[in-house]
Amino acid sequence: MGDRGTLAEAFLARYGALGDAGVAPPELEALLAQVLLAGQGAWPGVALAPERFVSYVAERLARDTPLAEALRTLRVADLYLCCACTDGDPAAIAALEGQLLGSVDPALRRVAKDDSQVAEAKQLLRIKLLTRQGDELPKIADYSGRGDLRSWLRVAATRTALNLKRGAAVEEPLDDDLQAVLRAPGDTPEMQHLRTTYQEELREALGAAFQRLTGRQRNLLRQYHVDGLNILELGRVYRVHRVTAARWLEEARAAFLAQVRAILGERLGVETQTLTSILGLVASQVDVSIRTVLQTLPPRGPRRGER
Repeated sequence: MGDRGTLAEAFLARYGALGDAGVAPPELEALLAQVLLAGQGAWPGVALAPERFVSYVAERLARDTPLAEALRTLRVADLYLCCACTDGDPAAIAALEGQLLGSVDPALRRVAKDDSQVAEAKQLLRIKLLTRQGDELPKIADYSGRGDLRSWLRVAATRTALNLKRGAAVEEPLDDDLQAVLRAPGDTPEMQHLRTTYQEELREALGAAFQRLTGRQRNLLRQYHVDGLNILELGRVYRVHRVTAARWLEEARAAFLAQVRAILGERLGVETQTLTSILGLVASQVDVSIRTVLQTLPPRGPRRGER
């Protein structure tokens, strides 16, 4: 592991000046030694230079959290494996494919049409995660170590499958998808009239309402309705109790409906009773409405540190 202070020196060369760290060199060295041993212990078959790993860690630590706390809460095992995969280590890549990538299959099957599309999406995911594109690092380097790696991989897999589906299925426009929101069995003639008359306004309001939400609300709805994370997994991603995650998700749904109401009220100028009836179309199928909007917005890949 080198002379005393070697890990701290390598870390600080990436993290910043010693005055920014707020941790004395001996304490920092001890913390980094613990981080290194935890990573090595989780993946004993993966060889990674100690100085390389602590430099990799330094590049991904949040600067809005005290350094000692950030290091102690880091998902060291996941980050150690990703660092080795970024460097193209065969043993690390084999471990990722053999022990982790299988967890993305259920998420892919929720999006892909058949087994062949699942296999194609998974292969594209492997290429993105493990292959350099010009001067860019493999996408596995975007993992920050602040969330569960399996959940992160499922998000990446789902977005890869959605990209593949959009590219191959131009015959599925938004207006067709919206029929799930704009039509329901057992409609009265009045409800059918509302769905037909206000179809375009409702379509625009759904998209605009989503854009008015906070960043966390948008992420929660996307992760739950499109990426397929359940309440327990959302709690792990945001490091909160599942009850808190469930409450945040319900608040995001309620905020979405409130924004739809506000936008339609601004744009339609109809009687209160009519507006209430139109909103009932959305509220009665709120999950379908949200999923429809999310699946038609341009996808974003997971960003470094994104939660």
